[in-house]
Amino acid sequence: VQAAEGLVEIGGERANEYAGRVGEHYERADEWLKAADWYARAGRQAQNTYASDAAVNYYRKALGFLKEYGGSEQNQLKLEVFLHLGEVLNWQARYSDAVENYHAMLKEAEENGDLVAQSRALQSLATSLSYQGDHRASLESAIHAETLARAANAKLELERALWTQGSARYRLGEAQAALALGAQALAICTELNNQNEMARSLNLLGAAHYVSGRYEKAEECWENALKIFQELGNRQQGMDLLSNLGVIADARGDYETAFQRFDSALAIAREIGYRDGEITFLTNRGGEQAALKYYAAAEADLTQAIQLAGITGSWCMPLTFNYRAEALIGLERYEEAFYSARQALVLAEEDNTPEYIGMAWKTLGVISNKLEAPVSFSDWETHQLGQYDAEVCFSKSVKIFIDAEIELEQARTLREWARYKFKHGDQEQGGKMWQEAREIFARLGAQMEVARMIDLPE
Repeated sequence: VQAAEGLVEIGGERANEYAGRVGEHYERADEWLKAADWYARAGRQAQNTYASDAAVNYYRKALGFLKEYGGSEQNQLKLEVFLHLGEVLNWQARYSDAVENYHAMLKEAEENGDLVAQSRALQSLATSLSYQGDHRASLESAIHAETLARAANAKLELERALWTQGSARYRLGEAQAALALGAQALAICTELNNQNEMARSLNLLGAAHYVSGRYEKAEECWENALKIFQELGNRQQGMDLLSNLGVIADARGDYETAFQRFDSALAIAREIGYRDGEITFLTNRGGEQAALKYYAAAEADLTQAIQLAGITGSWCMPLTFNYRAEALIGLERYEEAFYSARQALVLAEEDNTPEYIGMAWKTLGVISNKLEAPVSFSDWETHQLGQYDAEVCFSKSVKIFIDAEIELEQARTLREWARYKFKHGDQEQGGKMWQEAREIFARLGAQMEVARMIDLPE
């Protein structure tokens, strides 16, 4: 005990930097609750300095002692440790572990009758489910979190629950609902003057504007959010915003700038051990390299992203497999490309994400065109074997994008469909599709895409 107290005294205001050692000394002295308190502090210190493995270790030690020796006066600390442990597990892309952790937190909060903690647990659970790609379950959990936050009159928890609902709606292709929820969240955190949450809300609004084709508004939201995160020193969210600005560059057809932004975000993610970000940014960079026709480099990036996601998976895997299929098409490995695109479609249908479903159908159309034969596979819901030629694949893709009002991807599918038409001698229909795609790109402000389409395809 004297050694622990000596470290605290020597550390003074910086005692948290020695928190792990303080905790060890208290543990050796069988001062379990003091050890738990200091291990919780050590976990926060490790989390703040991106030492994720150490953070998980400290948090789990703290929880173990709190569960075994703690009473009601330790309930708040226990709930706080659950909350932060889940954050680190998500950071490490250990989503299943995070889900299990938040279920345990919810059970603890329910036993304590703590509505605010229940809301936090459900909102955090929703986040982990979204990372897994289960956006419907995420939405349900966030709605439940909102109900509890309102009952407890907890404004910050309410804002976070609304934000998480908006994020799930965005992933499910419901851009207008996401926009409305993002605006509600922004109003609350502006009232609370919570800068971090304001920037997160701006990020969500930017995403909703982006998918609706309002790139200038999206860019404005994202640049404002990035500025706030940089001022706050929030490197994780800053990386995500840097990647989002890459998405805008890609939408405008500026593949080189998009690549540079994704590459920068990836470098920071690797530097600080942000595994979830690394998977996403590898996916984005790989997709951009495929667009730039660096197919081998693209395939390497995307294969690495898939390996990093492992059996746990990630919300972006439908996109990863789709981009990998595009890279394999460029390498003329069409059979492998088919299996990758098929996997993209299955995952996108499981997650019920219209954008990724439509993209997978477009890629399957390109593969059918290259193979000069229909692609054949079983339907995800009915399990009936079907054959789909390029016409069917492209028409399915365009219909999905029209229904979901995702004009950028609609134009990209029309461009591929036009190439197919020209290849098969239907100059009139091909010309109409080519022109329609160009007009959509022009309307969206994607001038570099318009410029690429001055000449008709050979």
